[in-house]
Amino acid sequence: SSQVDDNGRPTAIDSATNAIPPTNTTTMNNDNESSSINDTTSQTILPIIVPSFDESSSNILQTHQISTTVQAEKQSQETIVTQTSSNNNEFINPRGIRFTTGSPTNVPAKDVLTPYGWPCVRGLFRFLTTLINNYDKNNTEYMMTVGLNLLTVALEVGADYLANYPLLLSIVKDSLCQNLLSMLNCNRIQLFSASLRVSFLVFESLRTHLKCQFEFFITRLMEIIISEQPKIIYEQKELALETIVQLLRIPGLPAELYLNYDCDLYCENLFEELTKMLSKNAFPVAGLTSTHILSLDALLSVIDHIELECQFQVQRQKSDSTSQSLTRPIPCGYAFALSLQNIDINRSSAPCESRHGPRLRQNRMTISSHLPAQDDLKKMKHDKKLFRQGSELFNQNPSSGLKFLQENNLLSNPLDTNEIVKYIKDNPLLDKKVIGDYLSNRKNIHILEQYVKTFNFEDMRIDEALRIYLSEFRLPGEAPLISVLLEHFAAHWRECNNFLLANNDAAFGLAYACIMLNTDQHNTNVRRQSLPMTCEV
Repeated sequence: SSQVDDNGRPTAIDSATNAIPPTNTTTMNNDNESSSINDTTSQTILPIIVPSFDESSSNILQTHQISTTVQAEKQSQETIVTQTSSNNNEFINPRGIRFTTGSPTNVPAKDVLTPYGWPCVRGLFRFLTTLINNYDKNNTEYMMTVGLNLLTVALEVGADYLANYPLLLSIVKDSLCQNLLSMLNCNRIQLFSASLRVSFLVFESLRTHLKCQFEFFITRLMEIIISEQPKIIYEQKELALETIVQLLRIPGLPAELYLNYDCDLYCENLFEELTKMLSKNAFPVAGLTSTHILSLDALLSVIDHIELECQFQVQRQKSDSTSQSLTRPIPCGYAFALSLQNIDINRSSAPCESRHGPRLRQNRMTISSHLPAQDDLKKMKHDKKLFRQGSELFNQNPSSGLKFLQENNLLSNPLDTNEIVKYIKDNPLLDKKVIGDYLSNRKNIHILEQYVKTFNFEDMRIDEALRIYLSEFRLPGEAPLISVLLEHFAAHWRECNNFLLANNDAAFGLAYACIMLNTDQHNTNVRRQSLPMTCEV
């Protein structure tokens, strides 16, 4: 007999049982059904979800657990067991829950969607990333909190494997990092703390792929710590310092910062600025607070790293006198410190406490075998100082700046066009207005031609390509100079898109029209006409 509720309507289980197609029900003989029903007190009941072919609804059936489900549950503790029915349209997970797909039976097996597949992972990761968009008004504080917590779990489990999948890594580089960095401007402590946790997991495991993002993240944390604005409260500064302490406890990170940023021509002196900020913040002026202690703790982590490297140098010198073979330093600084005291860290018992303590975390990155020598690092730092001086001269007079770089052997003599293009495109210290004036000069047409070819405009609309092109410099105010820049842009865009338009003049006219309409719409200095611009006027 059917079960009904108080209003006389069938219950959900009874409706689900009647809606299940015959091919989707679990095959049982009548004897097993009767015996299992009479012995309900001794067996556990598990739900089996059997979706119908209509994807908008799912049917739930309560049935008795069979012995194969118990065995699969035991085996799932060691390995994930996947059971697939013979028709390849059903999937039973280790807990006995069966999933059916809505694909027709005549579809080839290779085209049938399988549960937990690649599209599911990518779609779920992208959805979680959109949940933490601070600029989306539809995302409430609760939604962003849930999104950050779910991302924390996902990164704790699989952060080391994201780099193996370019599509997932692109989401991390663009949407995830953009939303996380925007969350640093949030004044709600719960969201701020959760975003720092997710950011730490991202940069701890994927910082080799996120060089620019990591630089902006550290810079933003330093701005929060030294900020005197009333909207940034004390708890935010404390959380920012705790994140820096956690990062500096990663063995090798101080050396990474110095090598990848301080010795890079186009990056800020990140390690130098960070240590200066911590040193200044470690000494109290009007009373000791937790921020002073955290700053001192961060500096001690840097000193611990230097000490461990010095100990390794001593060990290497001793090894040179006894044998020819050398071993690389242990990735974990704490493990290396224990190994110097002849302590077996691989035994099951807890290691003895040393004076280092568990200050240093384990480094999840592999150590590079191609590190520059000490003399090379000194030369890189010296070249960076000269490079900055040349950039300042270039902003005043491009010819003087290039001549200065030539005299210090930072640019070849005579000048190479590719070197100048790379210098202009990759140097963030140059003034964009000066770049626009330099490229639009008739004397530098050969440099402009090579500069435009560095852009990839394939499968882009002309307005999208124009936005990328003009983001690198500022257009000059004179119409003839603008025409020079747009002529080469239009020709290159048309070539990248398989000569979509009839000729280069058509692409040039379309690009110039976009500039005029954008200026008329958004430039406040343009005199407003009584009638808007039309095709006839």
